[in-house]
Order: sequence, then C-alpha cells, then structure tokens
Amino acid sequence: MAQLAGASPEGARRVLRRLHRHGLVTSRPAGAAILYEANRQHLLWPGIERLVRDADQAVSSIKEQIRTVVDDVWGAHRGDQVTAALFGSVARGEAGPDSDVDVLLIVPEGDDDAVETLVALVIDAVEAMTGNACHVYAATRPRFDELIRADDPMVGSWAADAQVFHGPDFRRRLRGATWDDA
Repeated sequence: MAQLAGASPEGARRVLRRLHRHGLVTSRPAGAAILYEANRQHLLWPGIERLVRDADQAVSSIKEQIRTVVDDVWGAHRGDQVTAALFGSVARGEAGPDSDVDVLLIVPEGDDDAVETLVALVIDAVEAMTGNACHVYAATRPRFDELIRADDPMVGSWAADAQVFHGPDFRRRLRGATWDDA
C-alpha cells in the first residue's frame, strides 16, 4: 500500500491509524500484520468517493479545457489542425501533487501571435485548474518535421508516452503520413 501511495511504510501506517481513529477505516489483526478496510458506512464516505472520482476525472478535465482554449484561439474550423497532447508524468499516470503538467502543441505555420496567445492561455488555464506548474512545448509543423529529421530525443519521448487528444496524431507523421493525413 505504501508503495502504491508513494509513501514510506511508516508514513502509510501513520495515515491508516489516523483514518482508523476517525472511523474511516476498520482494522483487524492478521498474525503480525494489521489489515485495514474502508468503512463505506461512514457518514463522510460518499464525499471521499466523490473526491476519488473527481481526481480520476482530472486529466479528462484538463484535456477538455485545452481543447476549448485551442478552439477559442484558432477558431473551430482551424482548431482541428492543432495537435494537443499531454506528456510526462501526467500522461503516464505517475503524477504526484508536485508534478508539473507538460503539454505538447503542434501548430500550422504562419500565425505567431496566435501561437503565443495559445501558449499563454493554456498555461493560465492548466495552472488555475490544478495549482501545478504547466510547461508547454509549442512547435510549428515545419519545426516538428525538423525535430524528426534530426532524430531529436524529445520526439522519441513524446512518441512513447504522449496522449494526443486534439488534432492530428503526430505519430502518424512519424510513420510518413502528411499532416493532412495524420
């Protein structure tokens, strides 16, 4: 349990004892161990379930907010040309309370002001939603193609763990598709 929670064994025991004192978990001895179980009858349990459910929806909410920002900045008819992906610890499901949120944006060439606005608004939106730092890597399609040709290690990292949730999937571009076919 401690390993799953990213805590030390002693830290996990302390938290479980505190939860037991408040009645949120029950405990019973099992040899040298103590087994804990959630007390789903507790008055506060529905609130705890909501918190867990909301935490599970956090990444989906971040993606939806970024989609909205992309469409607001680029317009609904051009927004679908912008690739948006999460990468790093959030995409891998390994983020903790202090993790930053890493976003990849691949945009059509030609509108530097829109790109600058998009990056600023994505950072503002994600940081307001999460309280965590947001880092955006933005590249035009030609710049991304240069990174592919240069065999940049970031491209491999993105290919391995990025969650593309808006626009063309850059992985198809890595396999030779045109941006229009990606």
